[in-house]
Amino acid sequence: RDLMRTVAVGARVPEINLPDVEGKFFALSSFRGKWVLLDFWASWCSPCRADIPHIKEVYEKYKDKGLNVLAISFDSNKAAWKSALKKLKMPWEQLIEVNGTNSDLAKAYQIYGIPYGILLDSEGTIIAVRLHAQSLEEFLLKEGLK
Repeated sequence: RDLMRTVAVGARVPEINLPDVEGKFFALSSFRGKWVLLDFWASWCSPCRADIPHIKEVYEKYKDKGLNVLAISFDSNKAAWKSALKKLKMPWEQLIEVNGTNSDLAKAYQIYGIPYGILLDSEGTIIAVRLHAQSLEEFLLKEGLK
């Protein structure tokens, strides 16, 4: 029951603190005060990779209005992850959780399949879950970045 509350709209999310491409740890809380799309994906996930160009388009439209993206990969193979990053050229922060959907993070966020997007407002409160690029843009148009 407590986990259900963790990922519901209106709830605050648990902290994320994972290594980036250089192996430096990066905390989700460093985005406090900004809207953030948490994009859970993996290099081996075809639907994830197919969604990324669309997320890029939405990001380009809304980054100046305050939208940020934090990508969290569930790759267990760091080389495959880094190779995908070179190909996909995502202009936002990239983190990796090598234990994937078996990780404490996936359990805390209740992620059983990817791609999976969670939109947070500037206070770190969940305002939408299960977003893909199209639903993200529809949501941003409806809500408007404040």
